[in-house]
Amino acid sequence: MRAPPILQFSPQPGPVQTLALALVLTFAAPVTSRAAAADDYAPCVVLLYNASITPSTNNQPVLHVESGTGFFVATTNYRPYLVTAEHVSKILSPNSHIVFDPERDTPTDLPLTSLLQSGVWFTAHSQADVAAVPIEPRQNTVNLFANRCFPINSLESQKTAPPHYVMLTTIGFPTSVFLSFPNSPIFKESKSASGLRTMQRFDTNKPALFFLLQDPTVGGLSGGPVWDFLLPELNGSVVIRAGQPKCYGIVHGNIADETGGKLAAITPSCFVVELINQIESGQR
Repeated sequence: MRAPPILQFSPQPGPVQTLALALVLTFAAPVTSRAAAADDYAPCVVLLYNASITPSTNNQPVLHVESGTGFFVATTNYRPYLVTAEHVSKILSPNSHIVFDPERDTPTDLPLTSLLQSGVWFTAHSQADVAAVPIEPRQNTVNLFANRCFPINSLESQKTAPPHYVMLTTIGFPTSVFLSFPNSPIFKESKSASGLRTMQRFDTNKPALFFLLQDPTVGGLSGGPVWDFLLPELNGSVVIRAGQPKCYGIVHGNIADETGGKLAAITPSCFVVELINQIESGQR
């Protein structure tokens, strides 16, 4: 089993509370099972949602839920960011919530603003469907971040698509799963179906760069990371691939045609790296 990325925060004394962060990465043997890899990395993935109750025509309360997926990334300077798709960030507000601890029976559900500095909100990429916001854990939430951040160097920083033979794993929270089992993310496998190609974003109708998966995504997975966990290739024999797991992108949505066929469109992770670097340098 490959050990997960670990981000540790240690509160320091003083008149102003500061956080000293130490990023410790441990990689063991190549991952040989999807379950081991996904279970190790799942705590870094979170549910983002809005929920409201309105009366219906017969005065019965109706629950309205809008949700998406996000994940934490730590910079080389150990600053944590919450990353999601831009179109997911647009449905969020100061009243939105974030859910941690998918491995527990009772997950932690917090107001999203409890993790953000006052007045700070998501910054969107200029072209790609990506948004990010720096996280400012407080004394009562700092322990939630142990083992919860992907190091930024685990994201593919080059403008490239994964090889077609690679089995990829998306981690996220479909809205239908959230309504029934809020502590259970899903792990969805599919292979890349294309190289990089420019297509219109479904939310803005503006051109952006994507690669496609062979299978469609589902509602609520938008913003979820798409990983290559180095799963063994099965081409008549088992081929164990060397290296370290890599995040190739985040879920944008589906493309479809008149036959009803659908393919998932994935935003390359290089735009996540680019956006965070721009925020860190003060360019955004």
